[in-house]
Amino acid sequence: MSKEIILESFKNLLYELSSINDIYNKSKKEELQKALKNADDLIFLNHSSFSTFYECVNEYICSGYKPYSTNIFNKTILGPDIKKRIPLVEVKVIYNQLIKLIEDEMSSGLIDTNAAIKNDNQLGAEKVILSSITGVNDEIVELHKALSINALSKAKLQIKTDRYVKEIVSLINSVLLNDIYRIFEKRKINEEVLLEIFRLNPKPKNDYIQKWVDCTVAPNEIKRFKTIDYWAEIMEFELDDDEIQKIEVHQKKTFLEGVKLKLDLEINKLNSLPNKLFIVEQNKNLLEKFFIGNATNEDEVRLKKIFNFNDSAEVLLAYDNVLNEKVGFDQFTIFSKNGGYSSIFIAAFFMLYLESIKSDTKDTGSEQQTFNSILPDIESRKFVMKTLEDLRITVDGKSVLTPRKKGALRGVVEALREKLIIPNIGLALLCNLIAEEIQLELKSELDASNISEKYKKEALEYIKNNPFHQNTSIIRVL
Repeated sequence: MSKEIILESFKNLLYELSSINDIYNKSKKEELQKALKNADDLIFLNHSSFSTFYECVNEYICSGYKPYSTNIFNKTILGPDIKKRIPLVEVKVIYNQLIKLIEDEMSSGLIDTNAAIKNDNQLGAEKVILSSITGVNDEIVELHKALSINALSKAKLQIKTDRYVKEIVSLINSVLLNDIYRIFEKRKINEEVLLEIFRLNPKPKNDYIQKWVDCTVAPNEIKRFKTIDYWAEIMEFELDDDEIQKIEVHQKKTFLEGVKLKLDLEINKLNSLPNKLFIVEQNKNLLEKFFIGNATNEDEVRLKKIFNFNDSAEVLLAYDNVLNEKVGFDQFTIFSKNGGYSSIFIAAFFMLYLESIKSDTKDTGSEQQTFNSILPDIESRKFVMKTLEDLRITVDGKSVLTPRKKGALRGVVEALREKLIIPNIGLALLCNLIAEEIQLELKSELDASNISEKYKKEALEYIKNNPFHQNTSIIRVL
């Protein structure tokens, strides 16, 4: 763990917040739906840039000064660990670098750290203590629980997105103020804060283990800095082989979801670049060289701009293990013991990223794309067609959808893409090519709707009950 990771995650966070704010200011309903979804993910997904930034600050800076660590919803007393205490001058340097990033990356003046500090200077010690714990507003938590984006009108989408953006800004200011600024600026008050936090009732430490046993751990609950071996504690439950296998399958499932979330984030960034085609070709060549062991030091520096990693040899070993199906269920971990992403996660991400951008390079060719060209694997095509047949989209391979139910195709395509059965390329392109294959006429792009949402849920359930193993080694092993 280092300050470089803090700065990198914060820069990613500012980029995403700025993107959400830009989308929010546009008028199309589908773009507003995307903005709200991204804002919700930014707060509540454990793999989001905000969560990464927040946890890195707690681990690298706060762990040496504050007697608690938190996943933003729960407070657990752990310290402070004096051995982890970094010099106060370094804390101040990090803070100043973060403020500089805000000035460089945020042109809209959305984040006003000066106002937050001014308000803080007017607080007495008692109020500082009460405001010293960073956490998501209860109102936002309730909004998240009940969120149904496709059912919202354009006006409500704007209102809720605005509320989310304000909450993200508030959380950023809270981390900067509570977890960094006060450490070097208000040391005496911090000591009183520590005493107050010691009076918190920590959650029982076996809650997390119980969720693994019950297979209810969600991706946003996986703990980046978990020091205990949860498998050692799971085995204390004396479970039978079937129960252990269910937990292993659940761990792999959350791993794949984490890779997919990271992949979607990076592909979205790539799609927003004006020189996308050049970058796609460059990244494809870099990864192909890396995977055959011919990457130079300069190549690795460029690759780390896509996804930072420390040990290229470990990533290449993980890649080889994936290709040769030598990855055990217990190895599908998102995070390593030091809090960074695991080598197997980075390898899986790079493999799927390469697969995804390869389809983009095909898109630029003169050859017309077809269902078969984007899905060259025969078994994959058979599975897609069987899914459409079993979900009553087609009969004997031909569409039976009425004009009012055409949105069903979008829902099924979304599910297939989400589960990596079809390439992670543009949704409109996928819908058009599959529609052509099943002889369904589409006069315009299929919008999100209640019908598409309904069929997406049905398709996800169908895929869950009828697991598919592709012939391509990347997907088959993962």
